[in-house]
Amino acid sequence: LDISVTYKPTPKYKRFNSEWVFAIYNVYNRMNPTFVYFDNQGSTSENNFVTKSKSVTLLPFMPSISYKFNF
Repeated sequence: LDISVTYKPTPKYKRFNSEWVFAIYNVYNRMNPTFVYFDNQGSTSENNFVTKSKSVTLLPFMPSISYKFNF
């Protein structure tokens, strides 16, 4: 779940517009995998070769602020 709020102040001049955007990405703080890789263990000659998948997660919860200015 991502949420955001946009604030548009009233412009002092008609030519210029601006807005602030406040956002939160991954509100539920889920550990979504960024990428998955495979780890091999054992050897084929001893007949105990095992492949396991492992995942790496980055940025579980990220706030964001942006400013937009039009002229």
